[in-house]
Amino acid sequence: MLAVAVITFIFCTAQVIIDFVAIFLTPDATYGCGNPDATIQELDSQSNIRNLLNSVQQFLFTTNQVVVDGLLIYRAFVILQHHRWVVIFPALMALCTTALGFVNFWALYKIYLLVDQFQQSSSPFPPDALLHIGELDVSSTSAFSALALATTFVVTSLIAGRIWWITRELTQSLGNRATRKYRKILAMIIESGCIFSLSLLAYLIAVYRAPNWDAMLFNVASQIAGIAPALIIVRVGLGHATEQTTLNPSNVMGAMVPGRSSLLFAKPPTIFQSHTADSEGYARSRGANDEMMREEYHGPVDSAASQ
Repeated sequence: MLAVAVITFIFCTAQVIIDFVAIFLTPDATYGCGNPDATIQELDSQSNIRNLLNSVQQFLFTTNQVVVDGLLIYRAFVILQHHRWVVIFPALMALCTTALGFVNFWALYKIYLLVDQFQQSSSPFPPDALLHIGELDVSSTSAFSALALATTFVVTSLIAGRIWWITRELTQSLGNRATRKYRKILAMIIESGCIFSLSLLAYLIAVYRAPNWDAMLFNVASQIAGIAPALIIVRVGLGHATEQTTLNPSNVMGAMVPGRSSLLFAKPPTIFQSHTADSEGYARSRGANDEMMREEYHGPVDSAASQ
């Protein structure tokens, strides 16, 4: 878990650095920073530099998404136990997401190459391939984001559903106090999955409804992809996810719900009952011994009476 958090942190940091580099290298092409004195050639050149840096960011984001999806699928594989075959479907979804992400990376890089060739040529018309690659860029980035959203939702639902089922069974046998930590883990998994899913959903909406905002929301989603694993580590470190307890009689009895056992044990005899039983046994044995002694010295009582 810590290794995954470190890897995602490195990828997220690299994307932030690339974004700052893009701002310094393309000040005129940056949204809201247009220079009225800039020429068309300068704007085109800076825009093409943006295409190159966007392709690098897409490569980093796709690789980071592979790590995050792999972590989620591994969690589902471990927790599902006897139903691990269910993980096959989200694993295929993750593979398709990865493929679409790298297709989008290739499309962005191809746009950079075509625009660079067009700027160096004397033709007044852009190549026809540029239009087709541009359409591929839009469709691949939309499909990549939608499938990443679906994969995160499906795997998070599988993990949360399994934990809820285990918690439900334990609650019926041990009560709510024994399943408190499982409910906190369930909330933690849902929180981390929902945050990333909402960021991808906002980016998808911006691609079609507000294209001027899609770049900003893309950067937000790429950073949240690294925040989700770190959020779990922070919550565990703060003690909000699990509670460390020791095995002692008070904890065991506190976890058990009173009134669930039907075993009944006999009460131990009191001192008075014990002495009474001993006295009765002693009296019976003493009476039998006296009778035997009388028969030994005087003979049986019935025979003496007959004589």
